[in-house]
Amino acid sequence: MDQQIPAEIRNLRPDDLDVVVQIDRALTRRSRRGYFENRLKAAIADPDQFIILGMEQNGQLAGYVFARIYDGEFGSQGKIAVLDTIGVDPEAHAKGTGRALLGALDQKLAANGATEIRTQADWNFTGMLGFFSATGFQLAPAHVLEGATSWKPNHDTLEDREFDDHVSAQQIEPIRSLHKEDLEQLIRIERRITGQERREYYTAKMAEALDETGIRVSLVSEVDGHVAGFIMARTDYGEFGRTEPAAVLDVINVDPGHGHQGIGHALMSQLFTNLGGLMIETTRTTVAWDNFALLGFMEQCGFAPSQRLIFRRTIPS
Repeated sequence: MDQQIPAEIRNLRPDDLDVVVQIDRALTRRSRRGYFENRLKAAIADPDQFIILGMEQNGQLAGYVFARIYDGEFGSQGKIAVLDTIGVDPEAHAKGTGRALLGALDQKLAANGATEIRTQADWNFTGMLGFFSATGFQLAPAHVLEGATSWKPNHDTLEDREFDDHVSAQQIEPIRSLHKEDLEQLIRIERRITGQERREYYTAKMAEALDETGIRVSLVSEVDGHVAGFIMARTDYGEFGRTEPAAVLDVINVDPGHGHQGIGHALMSQLFTNLGGLMIETTRTTVAWDNFALLGFMEQCGFAPSQRLIFRRTIPS
């Protein structure tokens, strides 16, 4: 009789890539090698921000979990983790592998000061929804929205809303790509809007938008040489189990001193134009359920509720 080797949970290594891709392909019927390769590279470069674990059973990798820690994500104070993907080899299902990985992740996150974990899944991904329910996740107070990059502003029908109003995109210039040197101005605008200085959050998002994505799509709008508004976005292939390319819009902000000048619509229009040129058809974002001004603005820009749900779970202390 073969001797059973105890299960071991450890940090993933670059040489685990092939097995991770193989397990994921068995679950999704698609290969997301580029996504996992980029995530492993980013985690090795910044181990304080990423937690990427694998479980070995009988000397073979049987499952993995990828998470990232943000300081100030979703407008909160403190650290929140985002569970990006968790996968278990079909031959290891119903053996507690997923629960064990999540438990190990909890310990790592708690040690890093995170208090909550969030994730997303399609509403009809019943297996994953059942796992989230069984492990204490609940629906988060937020909406996942998706918009088609084919959207164009209709200045005759746009209403004057609190977040922005309609001014022709041609009147707002220049719009240019986001640069690392813009960080302080982004933080300044955030401070004017919320009264908070989320420096660590914006530093992390800047690195994600400029260094970790294959194509840079984040934009700023300038007025008199100063940043008056910005979009932080990134291209994505594989996040939260997606198998089709999409863009993720993380932040859109307009300096209150330049509100009601059409800057938000101009930025969104330019983003969609650029994404359309890259053959990316869909943009996804998350908005708090009670941010009615931003929800109204997103609706003006062609966004609608996604077929995805967002979940959260308190990390045991």
